[in-house]
Amino acid sequence: MDKSKLLQIFIEECDENLRSMETDTLCLEADLKDKDALSAVFRAIHSIKGGAMSFGMSEVASFSHSLEEMLDGMRKGSVPVTGERTSLILAAADCLKKMLAAQKGQGEVDPSVPANILVRIYEISKGKAVASPAPVSMSKTAAPHSLSFANGVHVKYHPNPLCLSRGEDPLLALGKFSKELTITSLKARSDDLPPLNQLSPDICYMWWEIDGTSGLPRELLLRNIAGMVGGGIDVQITASVEDPLQTLSDCPGSLLGSILVEDGLVDEGQLTRVLANQPIDKKLGEALIEEGMLTPLQLGAALEKQKAISRGLGGSSVKVDSQKLDRLVNLSGELTITRSLLSHGSLAEYWQSAPGMKEAMERLERHSRDLQETAMSLRMLPVGNVFNRFPRMVRDVSAMCRKKAILVIAGENTELDKAIIEHLGDPLTHILRNAIDHGVEPPDVRVAKGKPEAATIRLKAWEEAGTVVISVEDDGRGLDQEAILERARSVGLLKGDDIQMSEQQIYSFIFEPGFSTSSEVSDISGRGVGLDVVKKTVESLGGTIGISTRPGAFTRFVLRLPLTMAIIDGQLVRVGDERFVIPVTAILESKRPLPSEIKTVQGTEEVLFWRDGCIPLIRLYETLGGNAWETEPSNALVVIIEVDDRCYALMVDDVLEQQPLIIKGLGDMLNRTPGIAGASILGDGSIVLILDIPGVIAYEERREHAAR
Repeated sequence: MDKSKLLQIFIEECDENLRSMETDTLCLEADLKDKDALSAVFRAIHSIKGGAMSFGMSEVASFSHSLEEMLDGMRKGSVPVTGERTSLILAAADCLKKMLAAQKGQGEVDPSVPANILVRIYEISKGKAVASPAPVSMSKTAAPHSLSFANGVHVKYHPNPLCLSRGEDPLLALGKFSKELTITSLKARSDDLPPLNQLSPDICYMWWEIDGTSGLPRELLLRNIAGMVGGGIDVQITASVEDPLQTLSDCPGSLLGSILVEDGLVDEGQLTRVLANQPIDKKLGEALIEEGMLTPLQLGAALEKQKAISRGLGGSSVKVDSQKLDRLVNLSGELTITRSLLSHGSLAEYWQSAPGMKEAMERLERHSRDLQETAMSLRMLPVGNVFNRFPRMVRDVSAMCRKKAILVIAGENTELDKAIIEHLGDPLTHILRNAIDHGVEPPDVRVAKGKPEAATIRLKAWEEAGTVVISVEDDGRGLDQEAILERARSVGLLKGDDIQMSEQQIYSFIFEPGFSTSSEVSDISGRGVGLDVVKKTVESLGGTIGISTRPGAFTRFVLRLPLTMAIIDGQLVRVGDERFVIPVTAILESKRPLPSEIKTVQGTEEVLFWRDGCIPLIRLYETLGGNAWETEPSNALVVIIEVDDRCYALMVDDVLEQQPLIIKGLGDMLNRTPGIAGASILGDGSIVLILDIPGVIAYEERREHAAR
């Protein structure tokens, strides 16, 4: 594989490790005695350090090593775990993110930032080396296989990068392999060699690949090699395998050994010594218990971790380029359209009459539907991918505002289309930042009101009626209707003689561009440029947003989003000679109204009396600029929809069938057409436009306002 691709994979893995490291550090901050969280943080930084050394990222490796030294002291108890030090770990993680981004050519790192962090780490670690790279242990992430000696042995020998500065000669160690193997091939590898101007005389960049055979029994060969790999030398052993399923549980680079070392239960020197003297018929865990280095309880916990990791290594998951995934979804959609074409018109009559073709068409329909569902499921990701970034943000924003807030997350396994997931981060960030800055009271005010000093912000997701609902709720002061109305009047959004407004209409003002009730502008909010972006983003994703609140008690934002942006369940309607699609998730009811149910208010606005109330009636043919078969509402049909907790009646000529539809874009020139979300192809080959219901409502309201 191209080294650039390997580097890209490594940086992606580092991003995952840093995210998990951040989450585990927050858990450690909440409970300074949480040893599992501390061990998880240590393992994450250990993995980053090892990979950085293998790719020649000396600065990243040195920085990671210094942090690892401090974490190792915390695990062993020589360095106390404090809140200040967990903050330092988070700052170091942020610094590593920037350093890795710089490796991709995305920005530069101010040298003073890592330097200042290293000074603090050095002081905590009490004089331990700051910039010395640590030995690399690449085989800890490898999965060596059982050797078939008849087909030969393949050894990868990676000397310790610092062996030269310690006076060790890797060539002497290399010669030891000839005592155990009949060497048939020896290759020196310089893959990790940096440019000439970056070479350091103290670093060994070379490593070797050795092919050979051995007549020794498996266990004896492993034990002899274990005795050779002292002094920090790292060896990875594989083979031309006949039995590739059995792992070498006794190898010094084994999964169990790696877990024991990373958890601080044994060090590498102890592990090497035990393996060198281990009887052939004795397992590693038993030998460590006999030596008094391990208790049965500790061994049991390590074995459980080994099983969990092995299940992950043996899984069938694979990373796929997102463009290939989108291509698969598009092709499955095209197949569905082609199948629909074959099922309509004269072609359908032909298939019906051809012997055996009816059953074949039924199988084609079933398989194409299964393929489409499978392809769509590949695009689904858990919302936890987005939610997991917010505990850190809430912590930092709360500190900036001098407030206390706890984020409680639920439903993180709820799945959404990846295209929606990718755009969900910014809206939720704005809502959470506003909740802390505007909604949550200062600790002393909360205590005076009889509330806990720390506010609780709940971020929850669940699936409901074919949509995903995400709610963000804080137990703060709630929204002030009078303050919102006063601000709306001052900026000209509300006139004194306007009709009585509902609560939802009042709260909707906070989504207007530039609208803010805050008297001060801070680094977090107050400019009125947050929630308008939230609403636009949510609506562009085909979703809606609503608000509920109780003064002094809570504020809740509720986002309703489609499961996917690639396919929808659509209701076909006819308006004049044209057909349009209304998303089924927006529809409450379809009916033919009675003449007595249609009224006109304020001279021009038509309403429909429905369920003990009245809702606006929208003549869809006028909004879309077309014609209609029926201009009298009582002779037509109305489709009652709900947008932002408000109901509307759309007047149409006919309501046709429902069917799943593939959403197609309209291209750059037509993509911003008001009220149109996209297009789709029906089974008869005709093209229909999919209505953007929030856009239709907004366009109609602007048209009505201009007509007054």
